[in-house]
Amino acid sequence: LMAGMPRMTAAATGLDALTHVMEGYITKAHWEMTDMFHLEAIRLISSNLRAAVNNEKSGRGKGESL
Repeated sequence: LMAGMPRMTAAATGLDALTHVMEGYITKAHWEMTDMFHLEAIRLISSNLRAAVNNEKSGRGKGESL
């Protein structure tokens, strides 16, 4: 499914995921334990989004950052 996804859809999906993670991190109801997961998700998404949009294998699954 991911390999056949159009570039614009991959970009929109990745940015949507990044937005949700950032919302979870900055919410007033945050907690130190969940902040750890949010920060790791932000790191993973931001380091792999460009490769995912370019349909590179490293950005669409178990790449070097995972």
